[in-house]
Amino acid sequence: MPKLHQFKPFPIMGNKILDHCYSNIRNSFSAEPKPHFGKSNHLAIWLNPVYNKRLKTKPVIARAINSWTDDAKDSLQGCLESTDWSTFKEATNDIYEYTETIIFYEDRNFQGRYYECSSDCADLHSYFSRCNSIRVESGCWMVYERPNFMGYQYFLRRGEYPDYQRWMGYNDYIRSCRMIPQYRGSYRMRIYERENFGGQMMEFMDDCESVQDRFSYPDIHSCHVEGYWVMYEQPHYRGRQYFLRPGEYRRYSDWGGMNPRIGSFRRITDFC
Repeated sequence: MPKLHQFKPFPIMGNKILDHCYSNIRNSFSAEPKPHFGKSNHLAIWLNPVYNKRLKTKPVIARAINSWTDDAKDSLQGCLESTDWSTFKEATNDIYEYTETIIFYEDRNFQGRYYECSSDCADLHSYFSRCNSIRVESGCWMVYERPNFMGYQYFLRRGEYPDYQRWMGYNDYIRSCRMIPQYRGSYRMRIYERENFGGQMMEFMDDCESVQDRFSYPDIHSCHVEGYWVMYEQPHYRGRQYFLRPGEYRRYSDWGGMNPRIGSFRRITDFC
């Protein structure tokens, strides 16, 4: 049993001491009388903590914050004033050639409410309720059925898609999109028979129209990727699509697959 320390008693009903208060820590509280509650015939006892709570401490982190100086502002302004904008105008009259842009339309044939996007967007539902046509002004894009780059995936290059069947869509739901960045490096994909890069391995550096014709096994459970690729569930670039960025995919769920069946895949090279 712990050793208990009694608080100094005091009368709470006339000259009578009815309650005795104890604590396992000496001088941790001070006891004082308070008015009685309701119709009670004796005073209440208030225990007030007298100790100081020990605060957690962390090491001080020093950060350098760079701010704009007057010289830096003048230098930037000078660069803008000396820019020959006619060079850009003479090269093209289409400003979209200088930016990656995709336009979503609620109705077919580019009708109805629309939304223009030039960067990744994890949730598009506040801009339009459905998507039945898309115009890609520049760049390559992946669009997704659900927010946060989930659900059915569709690869789009520059061009016009007057209805969702043109991008092999399953419905008129588009809830997120991702811009595919420019890439000038090498392309290589190693596919494996088992997850975590186990089993039989085969390396590809070009497109594969039929995995079954070139790989001894019908399923791909993991892969290592250099460059940007699109996998298809069926041969000849048909069926569900999966966008792969450079990196390691230890299991098919890492690229959003519902199962390990892959029928074909190809590189994304036309960054127009």
